[in-house]
Amino acid sequence: MSSLKKMMIGFALLLIIVAGMLAVWWDNKTDEMYQDSFQSSYNYEVSIRTNETLDNVTLYLPLPVLEGSSSIGEEMVTRDFYNKAPGWNFSIADTQYGPMLSIEAEKLIPKYRSPPVPLDDEDIEPAEAVVTESDRYSEETPILMPFDFSIIVMTNNTINTKEPVGNEPVLQPKINLTESDDEDRVQPPENINPQYYDYEGRIYAQYETLPDTNVEIHVSMYGTNEGWVLGWTSNDYRDSMGTTLTGSRDGWVPVTGYLVTGDGVYKD
Repeated sequence: MSSLKKMMIGFALLLIIVAGMLAVWWDNKTDEMYQDSFQSSYNYEVSIRTNETLDNVTLYLPLPVLEGSSSIGEEMVTRDFYNKAPGWNFSIADTQYGPMLSIEAEKLIPKYRSPPVPLDDEDIEPAEAVVTESDRYSEETPILMPFDFSIIVMTNNTINTKEPVGNEPVLQPKINLTESDDEDRVQPPENINPQYYDYEGRIYAQYETLPDTNVEIHVSMYGTNEGWVLGWTSNDYRDSMGTTLTGSRDGWVPVTGYLVTGDGVYKD
């Protein structure tokens, strides 16, 4: 074998060794970046919207529950939401369906707002926005606003987003939880394989109002892991229940629930 051929083989072997070392270094470096930036959190949100006044209101709404208790609910009721909803009382109620978020108020008055004013192309600085609010629909205030309440709870543990039921806080109750057909949903990329589930939940609603009043109630729960490797990478599970009620109510109401698990990118 000629000296030149030996040198070329040796150089090729050296390149392979260097490339392998660089690949190991880069894999360790990206793992370090991911671990340094890694964070996990739970996000619980409640949204209520009514187009007419409700009187003598009591609502029991689903909480994220694990092993019969809700630490997220306990944190929720300590928050000061009275700037958004003066006169509302938040607590945890022990119901036949487990712990639920209790919301009580003498009145729940709708909130309508004026639409946003578009900027003029010649405006260099936007003028101070003037927002008009009302408890009635009008041409001046056509936008019906929701009452939104939310809480983010950080955790030091990696959240089991692939199998949250039985391992993580999920909305309760879950009646007839079944895997659903996802053909009518937007298909994710090949490396992402979420699972979709449908179920029936319950909420309790008691209030007096006009017969044609519509009340929209939506409750959601997200558990997310995320870290940064040349951009944010995350995976999550998402749990939600929602319904629209008409007229006065006094009792338990079945609601539709959706659960999505294992959505996102996983490092292992």
